[in-house]
Amino acid sequence: MRDASQAIGTSLNHPGPGLIRMVYPADLRGRLAWAGMIHRHRKDPARAIEICPSARNEVLTESEENAVANMLIDLYAAAGDRGRWMAGLARYADRNRGTEEGETARKALLQAKADGEERAGEATT
Repeated sequence: MRDASQAIGTSLNHPGPGLIRMVYPADLRGRLAWAGMIHRHRKDPARAIEICPSARNEVLTESEENAVANMLIDLYAAAGDRGRWMAGLARYADRNRGTEEGETARKALLQAKADGEERAGEATT
């Protein structure tokens, strides 16, 4: 699997960083697949997170933007980056206000905040 993830990374970045985005701007799916592979098979959410923001710099459709946001939220959680995870949930909930997905993100954020306050209260007693 390592060879496959390296091959995908090489093909997405060849012949130079950023060039693939000029030549193949619609290769968002490839970047997300690569990030997912790095996360699942190499157990490296931090590296997968590095791949995703480059995709976020593109002009994206709403569906593509949500796909990137979902991937990043999952990766932040896997990496244990609570701050970025909560910020991602807040952005997602705001951007998708009035939808089932937005409401799910809002509830997860509220629960995370309540859990954090509960833990903080336990630490002071």
